[in-house]
Amino acid sequence: MPCGACPLSSTALGLRVLLVYVLGTAHKPSVGLAQNHSSRTSQCKDDMTDLHQGYAGPTGWVICADLYQNVRLSVQQSVGQNSVNIEWKNIQNQVVITKMFLNHNASYFGKYQGRVSCDAQCNSLCLQNFTQADEGNYERTETPKDGTQHKWTVHLFMLRSPVGLNISVPSKNSSDAELTLHCQAQEGTCLSYWWLKDGKPLPLDGRHQLSRWNQTLKIVNVTGEDCVNYTCEGANRLGLVAAWRVLSDKNSSACAKATFSATRTLAISVGIICLLGFCLIIYCAHRHRQGSHLQLDQRTTKGRKYVHGGSRHRFGPPMPQYASHTRGRGRPI
Repeated sequence: MPCGACPLSSTALGLRVLLVYVLGTAHKPSVGLAQNHSSRTSQCKDDMTDLHQGYAGPTGWVICADLYQNVRLSVQQSVGQNSVNIEWKNIQNQVVITKMFLNHNASYFGKYQGRVSCDAQCNSLCLQNFTQADEGNYERTETPKDGTQHKWTVHLFMLRSPVGLNISVPSKNSSDAELTLHCQAQEGTCLSYWWLKDGKPLPLDGRHQLSRWNQTLKIVNVTGEDCVNYTCEGANRLGLVAAWRVLSDKNSSACAKATFSATRTLAISVGIICLLGFCLIIYCAHRHRQGSHLQLDQRTTKGRKYVHGGSRHRFGPPMPQYASHTRGRGRPI
């Protein structure tokens, strides 16, 4: 659905959701109403002014409503004053809700009596006290004087919180020059979507193209710089969810080249670190050997001093001399 802005951060998105909620709840539409239904219809909520509740879908206008609130079912086009017959019905059960003939007062049928009302031309239908049973597809049929029927569809859903957002990327795209990322929530209705690239808004370079409702991101002329982390955020008035996806060589050959380049750079860096470590080990071993030789030389020099002093022993102090002519135990001379 339209977001009306470039992708935002989570904080900015939360402020946007809050602002839309305040504006949506504070809005009071003024529409020309039939006199006999003005009091009831004036309480009906105009969802077309709220991007998080109503938007133009591929097969008709989509509206998300809160439980037990009044909701307006509207169409964007009309044949005009030349219509002879106007009819609203529920497509699921084929129940006619109301009919208007030659701009006379509308007639209401079945369980919708007392709960619905039309404006002057019955272009919009006000449904009071919305419940989950009212979810479904509604059709407005307009028949001009020439007998040609014109039909419009309105899809009515209960507003649900977003849950379980996922980003899917085809394992093999149609071309290595482009990539397509699709964002989809497991649950939730009337979601607005935003995208971030590496935590930042998408570049305005023409290569990053969004679908109508921002659910799909297409990247053309893919390069290695595009193989980063992508974030998709989905939100409505009830909550916000986010999902992340990192592009890899499984998605594009450009990512494979980037991965190979990064791996080669990492391998070279590791090799340099290992070489420096090996050199450091050799240097430390050499220093250790030099220290050992120095200590040995110092001990040798000290021993030589004792030898030159008259000692028979190389190491230690000189031993006392004994007289050779004494008997028994010798006495020191």
